[in-house]
Amino acid sequence: MQPAFRCEEFLTQAVLSRCVVQRRHRDQDAKSVPQYRYGPYVHLLCPTLLSILKPRASPPVQLIAHRGRSAAGHPDNTLAAFAAALGEGADMVECDVHRLGDGTLACFHDAAIADRPLAQLSHGELETLAGFAVPQLAEVAQLCRDRGAGLDLELKVGGCAVDALSAVDGLTRLWVKSFHDDVVREVRAAQPDAHVGLLLGVPRGGLRVRLGELFPARRLRACGARYVAPNWRLLRLGFLRRMRSAGFPVLVWTVNDSRQAQALAAAGVAGIATDRPAELRGVLEPRA
Repeated sequence: MQPAFRCEEFLTQAVLSRCVVQRRHRDQDAKSVPQYRYGPYVHLLCPTLLSILKPRASPPVQLIAHRGRSAAGHPDNTLAAFAAALGEGADMVECDVHRLGDGTLACFHDAAIADRPLAQLSHGELETLAGFAVPQLAEVAQLCRDRGAGLDLELKVGGCAVDALSAVDGLTRLWVKSFHDDVVREVRAAQPDAHVGLLLGVPRGGLRVRLGELFPARRLRACGARYVAPNWRLLRLGFLRRMRSAGFPVLVWTVNDSRQAQALAAAGVAGIATDRPAELRGVLEPRA
């Protein structure tokens, strides 16, 4: 904000100085008077120049409940968890989606349970093994519609973008993301205007992977991502500045420290995923 104030002060002083100079020379010989062709109209341009130089207010950061986690302690990715997180002030809930063996799009984080791949299980079998009700994506989308909330959808596997987008149709705030470039491309192909992003921060990445995640602009453009979702540990070496310059909004995960959340919000990130929505809601700007 300080640079904009200095620009405004400078422009104001410049206009006043121009007027003073013209006034001093008004009664002098015209040949000796500096001819300011646009002098009389500078005051008309000043508001326009100031409006350009002043930073535009950023929309409030979106507070996202990571897997629906909250103080309530419900199992991840369940309707009870999502409802509780929204009740604690989350703007959006984040859910992980797999396609099961029976074609169901289920909200579940891991790719396997009890050493059995989800791709080989029916919805009923998954619930039996999990020991709790596993919601389908359409159910989570309906909860978000009913509560006026947004959905942050992570596609864990490819081949389900069309069905997933159909299940969440009508949501006013929908962010889709994946760790896989091909899935990002698949989403863009299915819905060109989708707000889809690339996740960064794979658990077991080597040096080459980490460098690519720290400098991802070329990769983001190649896969068609509209935003980037890095783990907070990647926010170094000017990451936020470079993403801002490249035109990519940033969704950071998973932030559970209030001071860090405040700093990220002040830095202009678009979203913060957290396991503690109530705590962070207390320090972040209220929802619009």
